[in-house]
Amino acid sequence: MDSRTEHGQGLHLVGGSLAWLAGLGLQSQQAQLWPVSGYTYLVTLVAVVLLLLQLPRLCLRGVTDFKARTRLQLCGYFLMLGLMVACTAFAFAGWRAIDRVAQVLDPSLEGVPLVVTGVVSKLPRVTPDGVSFEFEVESALQGDEAVGVPKSMLLGWY
Repeated sequence: MDSRTEHGQGLHLVGGSLAWLAGLGLQSQQAQLWPVSGYTYLVTLVAVVLLLLQLPRLCLRGVTDFKARTRLQLCGYFLMLGLMVACTAFAFAGWRAIDRVAQVLDPSLEGVPLVVTGVVSKLPRVTPDGVSFEFEVESALQGDEAVGVPKSMLLGWY
């Protein structure tokens, strides 16, 4: 392997990593999450564009004269790949955030007495702050009304 190939691979790795970080950073700046379908459409668009970018390569498989490609074409190709990596990271972070938000206790239920039924899923842990244990929720009631709570909780007493 010559030094040009190693140098090019390093640039691809650095460029891809920076694009991924840019996508994550852009998602963290969002004031509100998109619906799940928005992220799904974005990743589908990325997949279609990636396929379209591969078509010329597949059609020119027998062509060995790579000098015919200009630096501008290569720069455009790699910029497009970087944009697709950033979009994929953006969608991944959005999906993950939606999943995390679904596992949060509704703020209106904080400090309100609830009757929660479930199973202790792990043995209690003794910490300097007290004892805590993981609890898998089967049902939760506020008075006689069922309420939505996260599927798993970390409960403790002090």
